[in-house]
Amino acid sequence: MTFEIIGSGHAAWVLSQALLAQGHACSGVCARNSPARDELASILQAPAKDLWPAVSNFPGVVLLAVADSALPELAQKARQSFPNAFLVHLSGATPLEVLPGPRRGVAWPMASLIRGTQLNRSKTQTFWESERSEDASLLLRIAQSFGKHVHAMSSPGRIALHTSAALTNNFMTHLMEKARALCAVHQVPFSLLTPLLEQTLVAQIQHSAGNWQTGPAKRRDSATLQRHREAIGHDAALLKAYDALTESIQATYPV
Repeated sequence: MTFEIIGSGHAAWVLSQALLAQGHACSGVCARNSPARDELASILQAPAKDLWPAVSNFPGVVLLAVADSALPELAQKARQSFPNAFLVHLSGATPLEVLPGPRRGVAWPMASLIRGTQLNRSKTQTFWESERSEDASLLLRIAQSFGKHVHAMSSPGRIALHTSAALTNNFMTHLMEKARALCAVHQVPFSLLTPLLEQTLVAQIQHSAGNWQTGPAKRRDSATLQRHREAIGHDAALLKAYDALTESIQATYPV
């Protein structure tokens, strides 16, 4: 399979190299960020191209590895430049319909994409969506290049998964960072939390049907909740998040 990629950010770097590693060839890197574009093009052994190239008869795959907010506008421009190409976006939270037809698809690997890292194909779950049966086999090849576990899934299901991924990955990572900073403020080692973190993750992964929620919010332990609030009072944003999560837990487990 031959592909062109639009973008030079984290997703473009990780996913284009994943495709290259699986034997696919890149015929062009299109992006505004010239230094990053040129470096990626060199790695992919492909020409670096400006946005937007003249109208091309390229019939292969054009991957839109751009920010979700930019997809609607860039998808329209991509279709104008590549009228015969199979347009594929890589977003978990954006519906298929943002791409102009007739040839359009989605391939979303559920993974943190950071330049300089590689996808773990043995563990990455990839979700794909296509309207035309004749494009499905090609899209499946793309998905399988990102990970060994592939699933056909419509936009609503994919968006729900992306939201859940934000809760379990992005939000948890942020809370970990805040917890690490809190430990530093009060001069206690964050590493002391490691056994509890391991226990929590194992319980959620291996015994997801259980009720594992504990803590002062569920118990309505107002004295402890107040001490927690005092401990994080120096961080107004964290205090607001703490109160919101406390309210959510108590709403989930009413007295």
